Amino acid sequence: MEPPINSLLTAGNNLRKHYIFGLDVVKWLAFGLMVIDHISEYILNDEYRFIAMLGRMAFPLFALSFTYHIALGQNNSSLHKQWGRLVLFGLLSVPAISFLTGWSMDWWWPLPLNILFTFALFSYMMYSYRRKEHGIQAVFILLCAFAIILMGDYGFPGLCFMLASYHYNKHGIIVSSKKGIFAFIALMAAAYFLKIVDPLGVYAISAVALYVGIMILTRNKYLEKKNSSSTLFYWLYVLHLYVTAFLYWVYFKT
Repeated sequence: MEPPINSLLTAGNNLRKHYIFGLDVVKWLAFGLMVIDHISEYILNDEYRFIAMLGRMAFPLFALSFTYHIALGQNNSSLHKQWGRLVLFGLLSVPAISFLTGWSMDWWWPLPLNILFTFALFSYMMYSYRRKEHGIQAVFILLCAFAIILMGDYGFPGLCFMLASYHYNKHGIIVSSKKGIFAFIALMAAAYFLKIVDPLGVYAISAVALYVGIMILTRNKYLEKKNSSSTLFYWLYVLHLYVTAFLYWVYFKT
């Protein structure tokens, strides 16, 4: 069987019937690192640099695995439902994020925007692009992008990294063309660009190397697709934030 990371068509066909094992590995690893990141940030105040460094690898890994599905031809119906679910679970996360960050509600911006809103915006951008929708959709995207850039997690550098991840995944994990080489260079530049919003964001480069290694090592391994695990990750994201908020309250408020 031709490795999915070298063939977009083969990978797209396999992804409809199977999970690519490497993606599951990346997702669970990213989730574990995200938990570490939030404990480090909110409970330990980033006191231990090595732990904080590991935690900052979570977003790049999630972005790379998230855009892999879109690059391999995730259908528009699924993409449309996806951005709606991301907004819903992002809203469910708002109370916990507000408590952890000490968010004070302003009349001009009532909600803190967590990372799910950034992913939702990217999904909607790709959905609209495929449908070649312009006009009011473009205005809506620009307004959302402005909000994410100002108030969202990772802001403009985060959106750039997701776009670079999409193009890199589209051209194959194993770079074998000029477009693939440029896509890889753009991805590494976008990873380095993340340090603008977070000094530890430069460790995104390590996350890219880890992602490439995992996908290459597991390129011929598949899992039978039964039920989508994406909704499970959304619930786990919300749950871990409320658990982290509870721990924060126990340690600092009691």
